[in-house]
Amino acid sequence: IRKSRLVEVAEGQPAQGDFPACLVANENYHHFRVVLVRTDPATERLILTAAQLDALKCHAGDRVRLVRLCAEEKTA
Repeated sequence: IRKSRLVEVAEGQPAQGDFPACLVANENYHHFRVVLVRTDPATERLILTAAQLDALKCHAGDRVRLVRLCAEEKTA
């Protein structure tokens, strides 16, 4: 979670591809929600479906936390 970033969300059809699993969480402390999505962890604008936005209790234009679920480990 330390490596999570804030990104803006938009409603639409997420891009298809071989993306890594990422956690996406809202910023609402009292109504915290998180979903698992496959997306580019470096994206600046995250496209989510209406169902995903509803699950997070957020709307297009809101900012969410995004982090790759299993980040690659550094090698020496």
